[in-house]
Amino acid sequence: MQHGNQNDLGLVAARPARNTTVDFLRAVSVLWIVGFWHPIGYSPIREVGKNAVTLMATVAALGLFVLLSGYLQGGRGRNLFDFYRRRFWRIYVPFVGASLIFLVMNIGDHLPLIKGVFLLAMLDEPAAVTLWFINMIMLFYLCAPALLWIKRRSLTLLLIVAAIILLGLLAADWFWERLDNRLIIYFPCFVAGIVLSGSAPPKAVWPVVLVAAIACVATLSAPIDGTDIVLLPWAVLASVSVFCLTTGRLDDLSDTATMWIERAAYASFFAYLLHRPVYRILEALSAAIGLDPLILIVALGVPTTAIAAYFLQKGYDRLLASARMA
Repeated sequence: MQHGNQNDLGLVAARPARNTTVDFLRAVSVLWIVGFWHPIGYSPIREVGKNAVTLMATVAALGLFVLLSGYLQGGRGRNLFDFYRRRFWRIYVPFVGASLIFLVMNIGDHLPLIKGVFLLAMLDEPAAVTLWFINMIMLFYLCAPALLWIKRRSLTLLLIVAAIILLGLLAADWFWERLDNRLIIYFPCFVAGIVLSGSAPPKAVWPVVLVAAIACVATLSAPIDGTDIVLLPWAVLASVSVFCLTTGRLDDLSDTATMWIERAAYASFFAYLLHRPVYRILEALSAAIGLDPLILIVALGVPTTAIAAYFLQKGYDRLLASARMA
Protein backbone atom coordinates (compact mmCIF):
# COMPACT_ATOMS: atom_id res chain seq x y z
CA MET A 1 0.00 0.00 0.00
CA GLN A 2 2.78 2.38 -1.02
CA HIS A 3 0.92 5.57 -1.83
CA GLY A 4 1.65 9.10 -2.95
CA ASN A 5 3.00 12.18 -1.20
CA GLN A 6 1.72 13.45 2.08
CA ASN A 7 2.40 16.54 4.09
CA ASP A 8 5.40 17.05 6.29
CA LEU A 9 5.45 17.86 10.01
CA GLY A 10 2.14 19.70 10.08
CA LEU A 11 -0.25 17.31 8.40
CA VAL A 12 -3.54 18.23 6.84
CA ALA A 13 -6.49 15.96 7.40
CA ALA A 14 -5.86 12.38 6.35
CA ARG A 15 -6.01 11.88 2.61
CA PRO A 16 -6.72 8.77 0.60
CA ALA A 17 -3.10 8.75 -0.60
CA ARG A 18 -0.80 7.89 2.26
CA ASN A 19 2.51 6.21 2.85
CA THR A 20 1.99 3.77 5.70
CA THR A 21 5.71 3.23 6.22
CA VAL A 22 6.35 6.94 6.68
CA ASP A 23 3.34 7.29 8.98
CA PHE A 24 4.45 4.33 11.10
CA LEU A 25 8.06 5.45 11.44
CA ARG A 26 7.10 9.01 12.25
CA ALA A 27 4.64 7.87 14.91
CA VAL A 28 7.16 5.47 16.46
CA SER A 29 9.96 8.05 16.53
CA VAL A 30 7.79 10.67 18.23
CA LEU A 31 6.32 8.10 20.60
CA TRP A 32 9.83 7.16 21.74
CA ILE A 33 10.54 10.77 22.65
CA VAL A 34 7.13 11.66 24.08
CA GLY A 35 6.40 8.29 25.66
CA PHE A 36 9.80 7.28 27.05
CA TRP A 37 12.79 9.60 26.73
CA HIS A 38 11.21 12.74 28.13
CA PRO A 39 8.92 11.08 30.74
CA ILE A 40 11.85 9.18 32.23
CA GLY A 41 13.56 12.51 32.88
CA TYR A 42 10.89 13.45 35.44
CA SER A 43 11.46 10.33 37.57
CA PRO A 44 14.12 9.40 40.12
CA ILE A 45 14.89 6.37 37.95
CA ARG A 46 16.26 8.63 35.19
CA GLU A 47 19.80 7.79 36.30
CA VAL A 48 19.10 4.22 35.24
CA GLY A 49 16.70 4.83 32.36
CA LYS A 50 18.84 7.43 30.62
CA ASN A 51 21.97 5.53 29.66
CA ALA A 52 24.19 5.05 26.63
CA VAL A 53 21.86 2.51 25.02
CA THR A 54 18.68 4.57 25.37
CA LEU A 55 20.59 7.66 24.24
CA MET A 56 21.60 5.85 21.06
CA ALA A 57 17.98 4.81 20.49
CA THR A 58 16.92 8.43 21.00
CA VAL A 59 19.46 9.71 18.49
CA ALA A 60 18.23 7.08 16.01
CA ALA A 61 14.61 8.18 16.57
CA LEU A 62 15.45 11.84 16.06
CA GLY A 63 17.58 11.05 13.02
CA LEU A 64 14.76 8.98 11.56
CA PHE A 65 12.27 11.81 12.00
CA VAL A 66 14.65 14.25 10.31
CA LEU A 67 15.21 11.76 7.47
CA LEU A 68 11.45 11.48 6.97
CA SER A 69 11.17 15.27 6.91
CA GLY A 70 13.69 15.36 4.07
CA TYR A 71 12.08 12.39 2.33
CA LEU A 72 8.68 14.10 2.23
CA GLN A 73 10.16 17.08 0.40
CA GLY A 74 11.33 15.02 -2.57
CA GLY A 75 8.05 15.01 -4.48
CA ARG A 76 7.31 18.69 -4.05
CA GLY A 77 6.42 20.48 -7.26
CA ARG A 78 5.14 23.76 -5.83
CA ASN A 79 6.76 27.09 -6.47
CA LEU A 80 9.13 28.64 -3.96
CA PHE A 81 6.57 31.03 -2.49
CA ASP A 82 4.06 28.25 -1.92
CA PHE A 83 6.75 26.04 -0.35
CA TYR A 84 7.58 28.61 2.32
CA ARG A 85 4.00 29.82 2.76
CA ARG A 86 2.78 26.35 3.66
CA ARG A 87 5.59 25.75 6.13
CA PHE A 88 5.04 29.16 7.69
CA TRP A 89 1.42 28.40 8.51
CA ARG A 90 1.69 24.67 9.20
CA ILE A 91 4.95 24.58 11.16
CA TYR A 92 6.20 28.01 12.16
CA VAL A 93 2.95 29.43 13.56
CA PRO A 94 2.25 26.39 15.83
CA PHE A 95 5.92 26.48 16.87
CA VAL A 96 5.58 30.13 17.93
CA GLY A 97 2.42 29.25 19.83
CA ALA A 98 4.24 26.46 21.66
CA SER A 99 7.14 28.82 22.41
CA LEU A 100 4.73 31.28 24.03
CA ILE A 101 3.29 28.49 26.19
CA PHE A 102 6.82 27.51 27.23
CA LEU A 103 7.54 31.14 28.14
CA VAL A 104 4.36 31.52 30.20
CA MET A 105 4.97 28.22 32.02
CA ASN A 106 8.70 28.91 32.51
CA ILE A 107 9.73 25.73 30.75
CA GLY A 108 13.40 26.37 30.08
CA ASP A 109 15.25 29.68 29.91
CA HIS A 110 13.46 32.56 28.22
CA LEU A 111 16.29 33.83 26.01
CA PRO A 112 16.72 30.58 24.03
CA LEU A 113 12.95 30.48 23.48
CA ILE A 114 12.95 34.03 22.16
CA LYS A 115 15.95 33.34 19.93
CA GLY A 116 14.18 30.25 18.71
CA VAL A 117 11.22 32.26 17.47
CA PHE A 118 13.66 34.12 15.23
CA LEU A 119 15.31 30.82 14.22
CA LEU A 120 18.59 31.88 15.82
CA ALA A 121 18.82 29.52 18.80
CA MET A 122 20.59 26.69 16.96
CA LEU A 123 23.12 29.16 15.60
CA ASP A 124 23.85 30.68 19.00
CA GLU A 125 23.49 28.04 21.69
CA PRO A 126 22.04 27.18 24.09
CA ALA A 127 18.88 26.31 22.20
CA ALA A 128 15.49 25.97 23.87
CA VAL A 129 14.69 22.75 25.65
CA THR A 130 12.63 20.36 23.47
CA LEU A 131 11.71 23.01 20.87
CA TRP A 132 15.29 23.02 19.55
CA PHE A 133 14.28 20.09 17.37
CA ILE A 134 11.54 21.96 15.51
CA ASN A 135 13.83 24.99 15.29
CA MET A 136 16.48 22.84 13.63
CA ILE A 137 14.10 21.27 11.12
CA MET A 138 12.84 24.70 10.10
CA LEU A 139 16.42 25.71 9.34
CA PHE A 140 16.74 22.61 7.16
CA TYR A 141 13.52 23.59 5.38
CA LEU A 142 14.99 26.98 4.56
CA CYS A 143 17.62 25.31 2.40
CA ALA A 144 15.39 22.46 1.16
CA PRO A 145 14.31 24.12 -2.14
CA ALA A 146 17.94 24.69 -3.13
CA LEU A 147 18.85 21.10 -2.26
CA LEU A 148 15.88 19.77 -4.23
CA TRP A 149 16.79 21.94 -7.21
CA ILE A 150 20.34 20.57 -7.14
CA LYS A 151 19.12 16.99 -6.81
CA ARG A 152 16.93 17.31 -9.92
CA ARG A 153 20.03 18.20 -11.87
CA SER A 154 22.59 15.86 -10.35
CA LEU A 155 22.52 13.54 -7.37
CA THR A 156 26.32 13.61 -7.29
CA LEU A 157 26.29 17.39 -7.17
CA LEU A 158 23.80 17.26 -4.28
CA LEU A 159 26.14 15.02 -2.29
CA ILE A 160 29.06 17.33 -3.01
CA VAL A 161 27.10 20.43 -1.95
CA ALA A 162 25.85 18.66 1.17
CA ALA A 163 29.43 17.70 2.07
CA ILE A 164 30.53 21.31 1.58
CA ILE A 165 27.70 22.56 3.81
CA LEU A 166 28.61 20.00 6.46
CA LEU A 167 32.26 21.06 6.35
CA GLY A 168 31.11 24.67 6.60
CA LEU A 169 29.08 23.85 9.72
CA LEU A 170 32.07 22.07 11.24
CA ALA A 171 34.29 25.08 10.47
CA ALA A 172 31.70 27.47 11.92
CA ASP A 173 31.52 25.35 15.06
CA TRP A 174 35.31 25.34 15.31
CA PHE A 175 35.69 29.13 14.98
CA TRP A 176 32.39 30.37 16.38
CA GLU A 177 31.96 27.80 19.16
CA ARG A 178 28.32 28.85 19.53
CA LEU A 179 26.79 26.59 16.91
CA ASP A 180 24.61 23.81 18.30
CA ASN A 181 26.31 20.54 17.34
CA ARG A 182 22.96 18.90 16.65
CA LEU A 183 22.76 20.85 13.39
CA ILE A 184 25.86 18.96 12.30
CA ILE A 185 24.63 15.61 13.61
CA TYR A 186 21.23 15.68 11.90
CA PHE A 187 21.79 17.66 8.68
CA PRO A 188 23.10 14.53 6.88
CA CYS A 189 19.89 12.72 7.90
CA PHE A 190 17.82 15.41 6.16
CA VAL A 191 19.95 15.11 3.05
CA ALA A 192 19.65 11.32 3.18
CA GLY A 193 15.88 11.69 3.16
CA ILE A 194 16.03 13.90 0.07
CA VAL A 195 18.34 11.40 -1.63
CA LEU A 196 15.98 8.50 -0.87
CA SER A 197 12.87 10.37 -2.02
CA GLY A 198 11.39 9.68 -5.42
CA SER A 199 13.12 6.32 -5.85
CA ALA A 200 12.97 2.80 -4.46
CA PRO A 201 15.12 2.14 -1.39
CA PRO A 202 18.42 0.40 -2.15
CA LYS A 203 18.14 -3.39 -2.18
CA ALA A 204 21.54 -3.96 -0.59
CA VAL A 205 20.56 -2.72 2.87
CA TRP A 206 22.49 -5.16 5.03
CA PRO A 207 25.91 -3.60 4.39
CA VAL A 208 24.47 -0.32 5.69
CA VAL A 209 23.05 -2.13 8.72
CA LEU A 210 26.43 -3.73 9.39
CA VAL A 211 28.23 -0.39 9.23
CA ALA A 212 25.52 1.10 11.47
CA ALA A 213 26.12 -1.65 14.02
CA ILE A 214 29.85 -0.96 13.93
CA ALA A 215 29.20 2.77 14.38
CA CYS A 216 26.91 1.98 17.32
CA VAL A 217 29.49 -0.18 19.08
CA ALA A 218 32.24 2.37 18.44
CA THR A 219 30.09 5.20 19.77
CA LEU A 220 28.98 3.29 22.87
CA SER A 221 32.61 2.83 23.84
CA ALA A 222 33.08 6.58 24.27
CA PRO A 223 31.50 8.83 26.91
CA ILE A 224 28.93 10.89 25.01
CA ASP A 225 25.92 13.13 25.40
CA GLY A 226 23.22 13.98 22.91
CA THR A 227 25.18 16.84 21.34
CA ASP A 228 28.46 15.03 20.68
CA ILE A 229 29.44 15.13 17.00
CA VAL A 230 30.67 11.55 17.25
CA LEU A 231 26.98 10.59 17.02
CA LEU A 232 26.76 11.77 13.39
CA PRO A 233 27.59 8.43 11.70
CA TRP A 234 25.21 6.55 13.95
CA ALA A 235 22.36 9.03 13.39
CA VAL A 236 22.64 8.73 9.60
CA LEU A 237 23.28 5.01 9.32
CA ALA A 238 20.66 4.01 11.89
CA SER A 239 17.93 6.16 10.33
CA VAL A 240 18.71 4.97 6.80
CA SER A 241 18.81 1.34 7.93
CA VAL A 242 15.47 1.50 9.75
CA PHE A 243 13.80 3.30 6.84
CA CYS A 244 15.07 0.87 4.20
CA LEU A 245 14.32 -2.24 6.28
CA THR A 246 10.77 -1.06 7.02
CA THR A 247 9.79 0.14 3.55
CA GLY A 248 7.39 -2.27 1.85
CA ARG A 249 6.81 -4.40 4.94
CA LEU A 250 3.60 -2.67 6.05
CA ASP A 251 1.72 -2.91 2.78
CA ASP A 252 -0.64 -5.68 3.86
CA LEU A 253 -1.84 -4.25 7.17
CA SER A 254 -5.54 -4.24 7.87
CA ASP A 255 -7.53 -1.08 7.26
CA THR A 256 -8.01 -0.68 11.01
CA ALA A 257 -4.28 -0.88 11.75
CA THR A 258 -3.52 1.53 8.92
CA MET A 259 -6.14 3.98 10.21
CA TRP A 260 -4.62 4.06 13.71
CA ILE A 261 -1.11 4.45 12.32
CA GLU A 262 -2.30 7.38 10.21
CA ARG A 263 -3.96 9.01 13.21
CA ALA A 264 -0.86 8.61 15.35
CA ALA A 265 1.31 10.15 12.65
CA TYR A 266 -1.24 12.91 12.10
CA ALA A 267 -1.04 13.91 15.77
CA SER A 268 2.76 13.60 16.04
CA PHE A 269 3.71 17.24 15.38
CA PHE A 270 1.32 18.77 17.88
CA ALA A 271 2.09 15.97 20.36
CA TYR A 272 5.74 16.98 20.26
CA LEU A 273 4.86 20.65 20.77
CA LEU A 274 2.41 20.02 23.62
CA HIS A 275 3.83 17.23 25.73
CA ARG A 276 6.22 19.30 27.87
CA PRO A 277 3.50 21.66 29.18
CA VAL A 278 1.23 18.69 29.93
CA TYR A 279 4.03 16.89 31.76
CA ARG A 280 4.94 20.01 33.72
CA ILE A 281 1.39 20.25 35.04
CA LEU A 282 1.39 16.58 36.02
CA GLU A 283 4.80 16.97 37.65
CA ALA A 284 3.39 19.70 39.91
CA LEU A 285 0.35 17.54 40.69
CA SER A 286 2.59 14.59 41.53
CA ALA A 287 4.60 16.71 43.95
CA ALA A 288 1.40 17.80 45.65
CA ILE A 289 0.21 14.22 46.23
CA GLY A 290 3.65 12.68 46.81
CA LEU A 291 3.70 10.42 43.77
CA ASP A 292 6.45 9.62 41.29
CA PRO A 293 5.71 11.95 38.32
CA LEU A 294 6.43 9.12 35.90
CA ILE A 295 3.27 7.31 37.00
CA LEU A 296 0.94 10.19 36.18
CA ILE A 297 2.83 11.12 33.02
CA VAL A 298 2.60 7.61 31.57
CA ALA A 299 -0.94 6.93 32.79
CA LEU A 300 -2.43 10.33 31.98
CA GLY A 301 0.09 12.56 30.26
CA VAL A 302 0.90 10.46 27.20
CA PRO A 303 -2.71 9.59 26.25
CA THR A 304 -3.94 13.10 27.06
CA THR A 305 -1.23 14.60 24.88
CA ALA A 306 -2.00 12.23 22.01
CA ILE A 307 -5.74 12.89 22.06
CA ALA A 308 -5.37 16.65 22.49
CA ALA A 309 -2.76 16.79 19.73
CA TYR A 310 -5.01 14.93 17.28
CA PHE A 311 -7.99 17.23 17.78
CA LEU A 312 -5.91 20.41 17.92
CA GLN A 313 -4.20 19.43 14.66
CA LYS A 314 -7.58 18.73 13.08
CA GLY A 315 -9.00 22.02 14.33
CA TYR A 316 -5.98 23.94 13.10
CA ASP A 317 -6.19 22.28 9.70
CA ARG A 318 -9.85 23.25 9.41
CA LEU A 319 -8.99 26.82 10.37
CA LEU A 320 -6.31 27.01 7.69
CA ALA A 321 -8.62 25.44 5.12
CA SER A 322 -11.46 27.84 5.87
CA ALA A 323 -9.11 30.82 5.67
CA ARG A 324 -7.36 29.35 2.61
CA MET A 325 -3.99 30.09 4.18
CA ALA A 326 -2.28 26.74 3.46
